[in-house]
Amino acid sequence: MSDLNVHTTAEINALTPITGDLVIDSDLNAVKLYDGTAWKTFDSDIVFENRWGVSLDGVNDYLSRGTTTSEFNYWPFSACAWVKQDTVKNNVIFYRRTGINGMQITILNSGQVQYYGGSARNFSANVTSLNRWYHIAITHDGSDVICYIDGQSVGSFSDTPIPVASAEFTVGGHPTDATRKFSGSIDEAAFFNTTLSAADITKIYNSGAPTDLTLAASYDTDRTSNLKGYWKMGDDSNDSATSGGSISTITDSSGNGNDVTQSTASSQPTFKALAQSVGTTLSFDGSNDYLTVTQNSDINITGDLTVSAWVRLSQISGYNAVLTKRAVSGSMNYQFTINSSGKIGLGHSGGSWVYDTNSLTVDTWHHVAATVSSGTVQFYIDGVAKSSDTGLTITGDTNDLTIGATVGYNYFSGTINEVAIFSTALSTSDITSLAASQTAHIVNDLSLSPVAYYRMGEDDSLTDGASASQITDASGNGNHATQATAANQPTASIEPIIYV
Repeated sequence: MSDLNVHTTAEINALTPITGDLVIDSDLNAVKLYDGTAWKTFDSDIVFENRWGVSLDGVNDYLSRGTTTSEFNYWPFSACAWVKQDTVKNNVIFYRRTGINGMQITILNSGQVQYYGGSARNFSANVTSLNRWYHIAITHDGSDVICYIDGQSVGSFSDTPIPVASAEFTVGGHPTDATRKFSGSIDEAAFFNTTLSAADITKIYNSGAPTDLTLAASYDTDRTSNLKGYWKMGDDSNDSATSGGSISTITDSSGNGNDVTQSTASSQPTFKALAQSVGTTLSFDGSNDYLTVTQNSDINITGDLTVSAWVRLSQISGYNAVLTKRAVSGSMNYQFTINSSGKIGLGHSGGSWVYDTNSLTVDTWHHVAATVSSGTVQFYIDGVAKSSDTGLTITGDTNDLTIGATVGYNYFSGTINEVAIFSTALSTSDITSLAASQTAHIVNDLSLSPVAYYRMGEDDSLTDGASASQITDASGNGNHATQATAANQPTASIEPIIYV
């Protein structure tokens, strides 16, 4: 997905947009999508607060609180941030050291998270994927240091802290060593002078940030003194973020005045506009997870067809079925899948298949779609028309529809969101609009009419990690997707910060 541009209402009204353009209205704190005729403002479930992060070049960029004495010289403490690496190297997130003593939190080039405070404590975490957001947190109660990745503990070590009376505190890199400057993006960094519990860290992860700081009792009652620094990386009103703008100061939103600064122009990070959360998605284990929609006239389509979804593959191995309306063997109404080369394909009765010529990438969200119009198949990836083919006729059958598997095999490994089926061939502009935002409500925001539409949790009040026994059909046609067998139920995944 591309970056979202931020404009005032007046600036948006002065633009010359094309269909599918997506912008942030800073006056309304809302997303607007141009449908070819007018700007549409998304409903309230699209409104968000976290719009900015910082981009660091991995060479000389970093932010500093300067040489501090009492600030950030704490045990116990907790430090956390959202990070996305552009380059595999020793990427320092937080630093306050003199010699070997003090505190340093780093993602090593091995993918391990390292806490260094007199000696190295390496946690065997797999933080190796580039262009993927991770939430990293370290807590130290004065005896033990614990590391959390994406809200889950990945291990602990006994550790005796070695504080230093005076040292520079930095975010985003070692102050003098270019090999340990952070390469990538950092957002929502926070430092507490208390040891947050596992529940605290999980709540911060699930919310996207310690927004409003009312998440857990351990720091609710006296959060001003417990939270020593909170850097929203552009979302504090005092930061005046502009896309690509150089950063001389990031405001401390804790209220303690611990702003981080960078006066040297060549070392200044830049603001990065963030595309926003997808909300709830469903995670499929690649082994036995799937959902079923009972056969009916809505989904028993003949002639023209459109299928679309957001997908993120955990692996490209074998076949990953997105949705299938077919029997275990024999008749097949339509099947939308990803083959062992990562290429999307569409199958029809008689077992004939056509595939796109482009491959998807692992651990990356893609919008995928295929249309059939008078026997011609057109594939789309991320809203862009790709290859096409002819001779595919959609004929009906009496089989149920499955999401996340072919019946009994080809189980999807990864995450699926916003699945939609149409009994017409959508136009290219319609597909572009579908791909413009993962959070747009197809029926209300885009005014399209799917015969079945699955938002994968937004309509079902699912919590992170919850098993999904039913996903509501948001088209209004009542074609709900269900899974009665607990072992085969996909799980909800709440994704708070993604897509830059």
